Amino acid sequence: MMRDEGTVVKIKKRKIDLVLASELKIMKEIVMRLPQRSGESSSKPVSQVLQYESYSYLRDQRKQKAQVDKLEKAYIGLAKSQGELSLSHRNIKKREKM
Repeated sequence: MMRDEGTVVKIKKRKIDLVLASELKIMKEIVMRLPQRSGESSSKPVSQVLQYESYSYLRDQRKQKAQVDKLEKAYIGLAKSQGELSLSHRNIKKREKM
């Protein structure tokens, strides 16, 4: 029985997700074993790392959204200019025929 490409991709993605989840778990355990300063809970460094990563992710998402917005505006402007140019060209061709 032959699997379609979509199924193969899904299976590979699942395997990769499992490996990454396993590695993340190991990393968290290592961080938890790191020596702590007095009065600091062992979960605080992990929490700070995750908070920083999540802040960085959100900041990157905002930058990407701003870039997409700029590209959309530029594309709209280009489409309008192309439409105006096409209309002008059509009008010039009509005048030349007369």
